[in-house]
Amino acid sequence: MQKPKDMTALQWLAPSMARDGLLKNGDWVLPAAAEAEKMFSDTELHLPAQFLSALNRFALDYIRQAPVLVVAAAHGR
Repeated sequence: MQKPKDMTALQWLAPSMARDGLLKNGDWVLPAAAEAEKMFSDTELHLPAQFLSALNRFALDYIRQAPVLVVAAAHGR
């Protein structure tokens, strides 16, 4: 199954992440993911940034303070 072009990678992964208990359904998830993506010009870091920001309501604050968290999460992909 191919991902529709209008879906972000996070939206594509969201059902399985929610099923595994990693992603909670909240009104903060998509805005946080969008903001986290905008923080990085390297497209290879967009998905890790979105993923980490969606894990917890306060994760975006951590990413703002230490963007290296996203780089570390993307290492060895």
